[in-house]
Amino acid sequence: MRERTSAMLMVGVSLAASVAVLELAGRAYYYHRHAEDSLAVVAIARRAWSSLSARVSGATGRSLNQAAWEATFTERGLPVPDGGPREGYGGSRVNPKNWSCGGTLYCEREQRAPGLYEIDARGFQRVADGPEPRAVILVVGGSVAWGAYASRVEKTYFATLAHLLAARGVGVDLHVLATGGWRSDDELRALIDRGLDVRPQVVVFLNGLNDLTLIGPDHANRETWTDAVSEKIVLGFLANMLVAHGVVAEHGASCLFALQRFLGGKQEKSPLEEEILARTYGASLDRHYGAIAAALTAIARDPRTRFVDCSEATSRERHTTFTDQWHLSDPGHTLLAEALAPALGELVAEARAGRGVDALAGAMP
Repeated sequence: MRERTSAMLMVGVSLAASVAVLELAGRAYYYHRHAEDSLAVVAIARRAWSSLSARVSGATGRSLNQAAWEATFTERGLPVPDGGPREGYGGSRVNPKNWSCGGTLYCEREQRAPGLYEIDARGFQRVADGPEPRAVILVVGGSVAWGAYASRVEKTYFATLAHLLAARGVGVDLHVLATGGWRSDDELRALIDRGLDVRPQVVVFLNGLNDLTLIGPDHANRETWTDAVSEKIVLGFLANMLVAHGVVAEHGASCLFALQRFLGGKQEKSPLEEEILARTYGASLDRHYGAIAAALTAIARDPRTRFVDCSEATSRERHTTFTDQWHLSDPGHTLLAEALAPALGELVAEARAGRGVDALAGAMP
């Protein structure tokens, strides 16, 4: 009996020593970059599990998407919200689209799900926060601008953005005119057809990646992508944004170009993100994405214009942050809101100081 007890004690001491060594090694190499966890071994275990999840049963499509969405929470020590993304994986809850939107070709249809989304008859979502008078902000874009893959509407970047600005004493009435799959030509038509109807003081274009990745009927077909095709697309995107900038300026508003975040530009990718990137052509788009950023930076030299490269907000995150090539869950939405808040706050403050919100609104037709 004593020999068995001694053996068990030795095993326990050996295990404890092994865990202690792993913990010390983890703190030296890993923990200092992931201080959210109480123990380095917990962070190491989560990362190992993410790597395994990416490869179990050759995870692809929906299963990989869900594994990545859940990992964006678990790797940060957060509970996984029930129900998945507010619009469902792949937009299953909000599809089909409304194909009778006039010149905008298609848009989100009118629908409501309390706590998740509320889309009016013209395809808008809306949040308001902060003191009066509130500056009217219009956001135009695709599914990222719509707020896809947040767990609830209160966790979207735009609701968080409104709260951040309100905390700084900036009241905003924020209108989101966005639809999954829109590219810059759709966004330009939407701006002209109905976006200007809300009389915005600032227009935010949160876009860029759809133009380069949604090519032809088979968006996942790498063979449709070539340098020549992408260069032509870059020129088309920039032409649309130049026209949009002119339209916004003509209507007396300021403009914020927000180049949406990009998985290929993330400096340290998690195993799940590496698996996602291996199944897309995102890594091949760096040069073209950089050309867009450089051109938008040049346009933003206009005093009533700003440019924010949202990729910078997520590039140094070491946890899984992307659920696919495009989308972010709640933690990513927070990062996106924090990236947009300073520039948007500046534009609102400058509009008030230069002409006043009421005068600026009066300049609108």
